[in-house]
Amino acid sequence: MKALFKKILFAFLLFFGTLFLLEIVLGAAFLYKDRNIEPENVKDFPYLYYLFDNKKGDYNEHGFKTTYAIEKPDNTFRIILTGGSVARGKEPEQSIAAYLEKQLQQKFPQQQIQVINAGFSGNGVQQEFLLI
Repeated sequence: MKALFKKILFAFLLFFGTLFLLEIVLGAAFLYKDRNIEPENVKDFPYLYYLFDNKKGDYNEHGFKTTYAIEKPDNTFRIILTGGSVARGKEPEQSIAAYLEKQLQQKFPQQQIQVINAGFSGNGVQQEFLLI
């Protein structure tokens, strides 16, 4: 019985020791891999977890990646594009919203069309619903 207990204890210590070492090695590997990533400027926000902080002037007060004013001008069509990081894009001029707006303005030059990029990295459907 004592030998069985020692084997179980040894297996337990070996298992958790291996997990501990794996955690350290993977943590160091990801720190090295992600060393050049610039963190986003965000601030805490209830229910949505975070909003983007507008330090560069790329976002409006709601964290949308747009410089359009909240008040919609007369004779203007607005489209709001929601989604996750794919919808948000890295640069404002390289996002799906910017591409869609450019295409629509080419197709309908007589209309004033604005596409608002309301994509948020890491958001789920529930957070998008609350945001909109």
